[in-house]
Amino acid sequence: MSAKKQPRNGKLASTPVVPPLKNEFTGPSPELQKILAKVYNTYQKQDDPKVNAACRHDFVFHMTDWFGDLQRLFLLYDHPDRATRKEAEAVVYGFLIHALPHLMAASHLLEGKAPAHPFEFPTDNLNTAE
Repeated sequence: MSAKKQPRNGKLASTPVVPPLKNEFTGPSPELQKILAKVYNTYQKQDDPKVNAACRHDFVFHMTDWFGDLQRLFLLYDHPDRATRKEAEAVVYGFLIHALPHLMAASHLLEGKAPAHPFEFPTDNLNTAE
């Protein structure tokens, strides 16, 4: 017996993102990784050195894994006239679904707590019972 497949909620996350310019992107430099590790050291230090090293490593990872997405978004912002509508949609969507979770994780590692949601949205109160 097969279970009924659930309908998809939103676009597929694994859809490849095509940059508006056909550039090859580089990964984060060792210098950037070192400075991000220093940023972590400035704001956070776990009591256990092994845990601290693991958290610092994870912080640097979460701050750099979406580097290509940032480069594509920068190109779109810098040259919006060079992107088709579909390319712009893919770049913006790709950045949001990939970078945001990494940024939230990096913030959690740096602050030692989950980041707060600072903004209220028009849809926040739509589903509340009265």
